[in-house]
Amino acid sequence: VDYAKEKLLKNQTDSKVLTKAKALIHEANTLSKLKKNEEAILKFEEAFEYATDAEAYYRYGNVLSNVQKLEESIQAYDIALELGYEKDYYALYNKACSYSILKNADESFKYILLAVDKGYKAIPYMQEDPDLEYIRSLPEWKSKYKEIKKRFKERDELEKSKG
Repeated sequence: VDYAKEKLLKNQTDSKVLTKAKALIHEANTLSKLKKNEEAILKFEEAFEYATDAEAYYRYGNVLSNVQKLEESIQAYDIALELGYEKDYYALYNKACSYSILKNADESFKYILLAVDKGYKAIPYMQEDPDLEYIRSLPEWKSKYKEIKKRFKERDELEKSKG
């Protein structure tokens, strides 16, 4: 994370470096959309040599997750969060998914609740998300899912009361 922040601070004022990084990130995103995940990983990593970007690290985490590099995807989501990724609830939810695939239920549930607290709204999708298959298979899923729905409702009511 410190390395990514250092790159961000060092290169954010050099327009040539930023242009190069943006072009590589654009290529990586295009490759990712084409499901060319391994190529996308290489492009993201090349881009990060020039500059870092919170959204790029989030997308990098997604691509790493697509190829089952789950520990690395968690690290990428952490960097995205550290760099101030605006849609932090997506990074938190995707961390939960990676933890579920790794069969780490405690961390998965922890990050689902954090994601909900931060604004994640696709609660019904959790019942079918293939990445959450492991935690749904656990005996505690029903009670945890009730807690997730309760937290969502509380957050939703709080947002509505703020107007």
